[in-house]
Formats: sequence, C-alpha cells, structure tokens
Amino acid sequence: VVVSVGGGACKLKFERSVAKKLFSLLNKGNHCDPLDPEIFGLEYTFTLTEGDDHAAGVGEAVDLPEWLSPLPMLTALGNEAGLEIDYAENFHEFYKERRDPAVHASAHNALANMKVLDHNGSISAREWEISRMYMAVKFRKVRESSLVLGGRERASNGFVEEELVPEPSSMASSVDLNSIQAKKLFPTAMIKAKFLAGNDVWATLPPDEKNRRTNNELIRMLS
Repeated sequence: VVVSVGGGACKLKFERSVAKKLFSLLNKGNHCDPLDPEIFGLEYTFTLTEGDDHAAGVGEAVDLPEWLSPLPMLTALGNEAGLEIDYAENFHEFYKERRDPAVHASAHNALANMKVLDHNGSISAREWEISRMYMAVKFRKVRESSLVLGGRERASNGFVEEELVPEPSSMASSVDLNSIQAKKLFPTAMIKAKFLAGNDVWATLPPDEKNRRTNNELIRMLS
C-alpha cells in the first residue's frame, strides 16, 4: 500500500501485512486506539524524490524505514521519563505562528541555511503540502524519570549481557492489569519487553506473545 503526497514527491509505503494489521485494528468509528501496543512501532518506508518526474521516483533524496509513534503513546512514554508535553503542532500551524522573521529570526535563518526556500523566499505548493505531514513536538522536563529499562548490563568487554528474569510469581493474580495505574505503565512495560527481546526478535513475535511479555513486565512493575 502506497500513500503519495505532493504529486508523488513523497511516498509512504506500507507492507501488505502492516496495512492489514492497521485495518484489523479499526474500531466501529474507523479509528485505531492510539495506545494500542500493536500500532506502536509498525514499520513503513518513507521516500522523498527530487526532479520533475516524481511519479517515476527520479533522484530519491530519502528512502528509509520509519516507525509509527502515535502522539498519545509518545506522551505516555514521555510522562514516564519525567517529561511533559509543551506543544504538539502540525507544521503548518507551527510555521504560521512563527512567520514573522523579525520575531523569529533564528528559525528563518535555519530555513535559508538548509536551502528550504527558493529564490523568492518561498516553497512550492507540493512542498507545502508535504510539510503538513510533519509535526513539531516539544517536551519539557518536570521531574526525575521513573522509567527503568534495566534487564541488560554492559560488561567490561563491551558486550551487552541479558539478565535472566524469572516469570512473575503467584503475585500476578493480585495485580489488576485493567487499573488506571496499569494502563499508565503499559507503554513503559512494552518498551522494556521489546528492549529485553531485542528489535529483531520482537518483530517476529505474534501479538499474543508480545502481550504476554508486556504483561509480565507490567506485573513486575506493579508487584
């Protein structure tokens, strides 16, 4: 599945399996739950092309994998790291609030230095359309982090050794995985489970196994 923006200058390519998973997670309102762990980290390919024949993919400036990071999930993870979201704005809104070069000189200088603007000090309609896909997000630190990944320690030889962690004990029966606290910690538990498994292994795990490992970490955090 390919989504084209800006007359084909920008393309997002989703493998069939990823697109199928996204559609399977749609609710009755045709929306996905942004806190669903099955959405976070899904891979797609981001491509930007240069030249006149965008549809033909002339001069690929960028052709790299990226991963879905829904803002609510990112906010929840930031909260565990002691960060509070300051603002999250679509790039069009972000630019319009800072369009005055006399007030935001450094931002406008950056646009010039990165050669974003043409000789008229503007960008094309296609580039403006593509820019709407971007979002400016700013976090600020409000407290110390409560995020503890652990599970792996770097040995003196430089290699990372994985700690063998036993399965949760019978205490699991006393942990309410549907509590508000559990839901707040769920993103952190998922990140820790993914960290312990490793990205390559995590990508091959079926949904049930991912949930099992995430819930195990969640139980340890709440016990």
